[in-house]
Amino acid sequence: MLIWTVFLGVILAGVIPQLALASEEAAWPPRVEYVVQAGDTYWGIAEKFYGDGSLWPVLERVNDQDRNALSVGMTLEVPMPWILITGAFGGDWGGEIGGALALLEEPVTYTPYFGRELWCGAISGVPVCVTAVGVEQGNAMSAIQEIYTMFEADPILVLHGGINGGFYEVGSSVIPKVVCPADKFYSYPVFGPQPYWAEEGDTACTMAERYGWSEVEVATLVERNPGKVSADCSVTIRAGTQLVGPRDEAWNDHFISMGVTVYTRDGQSESINCFETPDDLYELAIAAAEEMRYPFPPQEIIDYVTEAGRDPAQIPLVHYGEDEVLCAGGTFFASPLESWRQIELFGCKGDDMETPFVYWAVASETNEIHTPPVVTFRTSSDPPIHNPGTPHVTATEYLADPEGTYEIATSSLGPVFALPVVDYQSEAYAKFIEAFINEWKASILWEW
Repeated sequence: MLIWTVFLGVILAGVIPQLALASEEAAWPPRVEYVVQAGDTYWGIAEKFYGDGSLWPVLERVNDQDRNALSVGMTLEVPMPWILITGAFGGDWGGEIGGALALLEEPVTYTPYFGRELWCGAISGVPVCVTAVGVEQGNAMSAIQEIYTMFEADPILVLHGGINGGFYEVGSSVIPKVVCPADKFYSYPVFGPQPYWAEEGDTACTMAERYGWSEVEVATLVERNPGKVSADCSVTIRAGTQLVGPRDEAWNDHFISMGVTVYTRDGQSESINCFETPDDLYELAIAAAEEMRYPFPPQEIIDYVTEAGRDPAQIPLVHYGEDEVLCAGGTFFASPLESWRQIELFGCKGDDMETPFVYWAVASETNEIHTPPVVTFRTSSDPPIHNPGTPHVTATEYLADPEGTYEIATSSLGPVFALPVVDYQSEAYAKFIEAFINEWKASILWEW
């Protein structure tokens, strides 16, 4: 990809020996000086540095010099390409981006948007900024879009990492090729409009009495909660089980949003079902996954996998390929039936709360409707950690052992599981970031 060409060359040539900022007032991203040659235009200079001549307005804005007034020997400031690294939550204390922050060389903190902090510095000599974008559509998209308005030059690509639920062993990671936004209300009828929780000793009949359900609605309750609720009123429901209610109007064959409309800076608009990571960036991500040193899993995760009767050797693995599809709609998979329907529609193998919305926002800001420059590295949280200690398990476990999964989820491992998984994810993500940046730099053929 030409967009990276000059950046590595400048680093190798020693033009920017110190990338880290000295103060919050210093310009970001770092800049280099370029002396105008005969025949130069802003378009040609932008094409030389960024691989994209259409980015010439950045040079005009930074230098406050009309494009028709360039003269040989004039010195221009050129903002260098930089990478935005994101996760859903965390900070210098830890969380999904904790490992990335630990890699930053002499970071400077910016705090101008929605109370979030943006840390900017360098990793392996490459200018980067790191931030937590939050979860769900509004948080993730507003954060990304705000960052794209903060500086005179946009990030050249986005690395997004974090925790996800789905069909992967706990602690293992996935680099999805395709990500699909899903509307929260229609994708997750369990959470909209009302979730129902079984109490101790509950049966279908006691719940019907409590909520005023008819016999027909009880039959619907049983149908919508396979393996959880029996029509036999002598059979109790496991206490704490989360159920899909019979009056949930969102429960239908179209609960997944079949398209979101992307509106770009240059006036394009199009309905999109799914986004893809560009082929060249995905190839670099695969190379990074093969080169990275995946961290050894903590004992809590090893114990959990062993107790569940699975192979701990499957923990420190990275899954990638054309069939790796990630979906999102505001929460993790809420039931096996929903998981299977997502598989049937989109081939989804994993789920998280914000990743497709990051792609959506970047697509809007870069005019790359189908293939925004985003690479994602997600680590499985099987069982999901957003509600630790509750009987909430992923489809992987449920389908393998419908009767036994809740015993695992409510075991003593549940409440203590969250922190080890996040710490492990953060470490794995940091290893991937280091490997990806090194692959990215090595892939560039510098030409001045």
